[in-house]
Amino acid sequence: MSAVFIEEDYDGSLLTTFSPKQWAEYINTFVDEGAWLTVRTKQTPQSETCWMCEKLKAMEKGLVAFVIAHNGEDIIGVCEVRRNSADVEKGVVNFGLSVRKEYRGQGIGTELLKRGIRVAKTHFNAHLLMIEVMAPNHNALRLYKRLGFVLHTTYPCFFKISDQCVDKHVLIYSKSADR
Repeated sequence: MSAVFIEEDYDGSLLTTFSPKQWAEYINTFVDEGAWLTVRTKQTPQSETCWMCEKLKAMEKGLVAFVIAHNGEDIIGVCEVRRNSADVEKGVVNFGLSVRKEYRGQGIGTELLKRGIRVAKTHFNAHLLMIEVMAPNHNALRLYKRLGFVLHTTYPCFFKISDQCVDKHVLIYSKSADR
């Protein structure tokens, strides 16, 4: 396997290094896998162009940053760091994390989220860090807890996937987890 680079992006310069087609291919690996993500249908380069435009606008407003793992050609993993735009919630940050299946178990998700936490604290000056996960995603839940997130709330039957109720866990980063 080739080298893996993990880089932070605050202005879209890295995000746009990858084409909408590459972003669609990245997301579609999770759709094909049946991963526990909210995106359940195949994405197209056109839909990813819209997604990229939305993210670039949010980055211009200082609401989003990314930590992206790649090998120079392919997207391997992504940690999206989102700050709430409401004035009263500017110190609240939520994360989205995904890593291609063939790269899991190599510490990439750990490094992405650690860097995402640092971005949340330094770039967004966040005081409340949250991450959400579908309850059946035990590996992600273990990772989040290992990095200092604690279960805060569970929403029963929050998602309906293939006629199956799926709970959503909300975890909060514990300040005592700072190492």
